[in-house]
Amino acid sequence: MMRYFKWQSQQPDRAFHVGWGSVRWADNMAEIYWLYNKTGAAWLLDLARRIHENSVNYTDGVPTWHNVNLAQGIREPAEYGMQARDPKFLDATEKNYALITGTWGQFPGGGFAGDENIRKPYRDPRQGFETCGFVEFMHTFEMMTHLSGEPVWADRCEDIAFNSFPAALTPDHKATHYITCANCVQLDNGKKGRQFDNRFPMLAYKPGIHDYRCCPHNLGMGWPYYAEELWLATGDRGLCASLYAASEVTAAVGDAGAAATIIEETDYPFGETVTLRVSVPKPTSFPLYLRIPRWCADAALAVNGAPAAVRARPLSYLVLRLLV
Repeated sequence: MMRYFKWQSQQPDRAFHVGWGSVRWADNMAEIYWLYNKTGAAWLLDLARRIHENSVNYTDGVPTWHNVNLAQGIREPAEYGMQARDPKFLDATEKNYALITGTWGQFPGGGFAGDENIRKPYRDPRQGFETCGFVEFMHTFEMMTHLSGEPVWADRCEDIAFNSFPAALTPDHKATHYITCANCVQLDNGKKGRQFDNRFPMLAYKPGIHDYRCCPHNLGMGWPYYAEELWLATGDRGLCASLYAASEVTAAVGDAGAAATIIEETDYPFGETVTLRVSVPKPTSFPLYLRIPRWCADAALAVNGAPAAVRARPLSYLVLRLLV
């Protein structure tokens, strides 16, 4: 990766304006920052700055109306904001999200009416959202959760993950359709006239590699991305249960960096109970953050089977100081 980004840093600015990359540099920047955190190589930050300055401008508005460009690209200002240390970049991502979903997000499931491209007159539940868009929007929401610290982004990820994304695939994940609609009663191979932007059939479940050639590269990453973001580190040497699913995590916690293991047992979202079993090799104190979803108006907590008094409101983190 160091060799690749060193090569990239030697390219002229005009190279950053070519093709799809010019509107989707956000993924590139995320890997640069990951590598910088591993190596401390200062030239990587200069490369990230050049990419930001030569990308399409998501900071001052929406520069493209292609659904996957938007689902992936709107996180770019928030990512660069970590380096720039200017809140306007985080605000830009939040404003673009509000504009897109406030105008074209008029159907349930967390997406927006972007069947290839947003078209201004077409914003009702008959429209659809591309499978690639589901995966990229989920990934944006997952990243925005730890870029902003706001739990609402994790709720937005769940909305797609539990309602829309599964409908885009057959249960064995061997076939997909290009567009998923909230109101869709006929999944056939026929064209739908002007209902969608593209003129080719987009609703039938097919092996994606043959007909929906762009989706297979992304659809397989939806659940791995989700699993990767279940648990987050916190700045006070703790752990955060950001997204809920049956899982096991081992991570360094507390001032001494003890290796805590948490086993999570749940059938969420089909049930509303989450059981966490915590173990550490030696007595350790660390904070544990539990995200309270926005639908949860009456959260309850039990410790070792005994009810514990808590004040937890929706769209917040319940913070427990563990001594185990």
